[in-house]
Amino acid sequence: MTNRPIPVELSRIKTADNKEQLVPKVTLGDFASQGSSQPDMRGQLNAFAARYQEMIDRCKSKLDMVSQQKAKRTIVDPLLFWEIGDCILQYLQDERLIGKFALNDVYGHLSRDLSLSTSSLEKIMTFRRRFASKDLVDSSKGWTYYRDAIYQKTLKTPKVSEHKRNAVVMLKLKVPSAIDLETLDSRLQQWIRADKGTPGSLAEFLHESGIQFDSCEVFYGKDTQ
Repeated sequence: MTNRPIPVELSRIKTADNKEQLVPKVTLGDFASQGSSQPDMRGQLNAFAARYQEMIDRCKSKLDMVSQQKAKRTIVDPLLFWEIGDCILQYLQDERLIGKFALNDVYGHLSRDLSLSTSSLEKIMTFRRRFASKDLVDSSKGWTYYRDAIYQKTLKTPKVSEHKRNAVVMLKLKVPSAIDLETLDSRLQQWIRADKGTPGSLAEFLHESGIQFDSCEVFYGKDTQ
């Protein structure tokens, strides 16, 4: 069985020469249970912190450009926020592939280091996920157009058409700690592939598995026949 990523807290401290340093911390329990299986754990933690800082620096450079555009009272390019979201998303995906460590509070760390509220970060990440390619973003409309449109409740009902659209549905679930990601994926795939005549709704499936449904978001792709 694959070990779960070790939760890490990244604290910022001032060194003797008044420079800021990022210090990774793990619980004693996690270190005792998995430290022996990971040689040079301190070096790996420092590398984890360095990768995080590189991501933060890239995001800050984009935020600096946002500030410059605001100062000039020009339209803020939404591509800057798309690139910030993409940078964060890529970082999280890369760390998930490495599989050794994970931030113990993603939004908490990002909010502190980028000086953005959690709600602002959520809008940026939703915006990035909703537009798979930045080529789909119209820079002339400005960031506020996309920011305000993200959570609009009223949508125009499309005309009936024989065409079908690809849609990505992102579910936010509260999963018991006893169920690992591989098991969850397997159960969902079994439910999706079940015969059409098989009784049971998604809600029933989640209830039987002890999983709580929290929320969902729907993202449309290109139209298909």
